[in-house]
Amino acid sequence: MVFGASGVIGGEIVEIALKAGWAVRAFTRDATRIDARRGLVVVAGDATDAASVAGAIAGSAAVVNALGPATNRREEVDQTVLAIRNILAGMDRHGVRRLVSLSGAAIDVAGDRKPLGARIASRIVRLLAGNVVRAKQREYEAIAASNVDWTIARPGRVTDAPPVGRAVPGDRLYSRTIAAADLAAFMVEEIDRRDYVRGAPFVSG
Repeated sequence: MVFGASGVIGGEIVEIALKAGWAVRAFTRDATRIDARRGLVVVAGDATDAASVAGAIAGSAAVVNALGPATNRREEVDQTVLAIRNILAGMDRHGVRRLVSLSGAAIDVAGDRKPLGARIASRIVRLLAGNVVRAKQREYEAIAASNVDWTIARPGRVTDAPPVGRAVPGDRLYSRTIAAADLAAFMVEEIDRRDYVRGAPFVSG
């Protein structure tokens, strides 16, 4: 089950998961934005509606969350938090354990060892997009408090550059950018690989 499937990164996740042999459900507000095809079921719904989220999750082996604020508006903080709470509740209701979720390098995680440059970059992002960072920080806190087997990917700036075929996870960013397809590939691989269960690695290009 892929939430945020009509976004840039979500769309890449859907494509890579299909190529990897997964049967994919793509959750989106506007079903016309995604073409249904072999192996893919498009589910129209609103992530802030608990019933539609739970219904979409039923029967899934794993959930990949690529939702995020589309703007820096304050009201999107509450919407982001409500969406992840609905996802976690739906997973609990239907016994789904595996969650791979998208966040960003600017959020803070217990045990972080951000070097000075990364701390400065995070501060700048917080000044320019404070509500986006606040939304993803609260999303992280909700996920971390849950009992699912979660992994949160924290990239720097995601670009539409051609993929290089490799993403580098770790406790720091080795580069400030990553191609959307490389990030998506890491997230899909992590569903089964589980190198970072209950962890939030930085993911570099």
